[in-house]
Amino acid sequence: GEDRQGLLEVPPSAGKAMVERDRTLVREVLNEENQSRELIIKLLAVFQEEKGSIGETAQTRRQFAALLRQQAQPGEWIQQEDGHWIQK
Repeated sequence: GEDRQGLLEVPPSAGKAMVERDRTLVREVLNEENQSRELIIKLLAVFQEEKGSIGETAQTRRQFAALLRQQAQPGEWIQQEDGHWIQK
């Protein structure tokens, strides 16, 4: 699911149903995707700074996460600002 930091995470309820082999594969995929997302967030912060906005990574991260939550499809897990997970 889409967590509140703009990264992919396995929601707590979904992780319980996976066997260890699946958990390992999912962790590898999440790590690769999240490395890419971290780079995107950093680049967006730099771009905002160059355009005269405050290039704060925390603010950029929140904006990126909000965009990903909006783009999530029905049935996908998203983490709300308060930390609770819901299915969209």
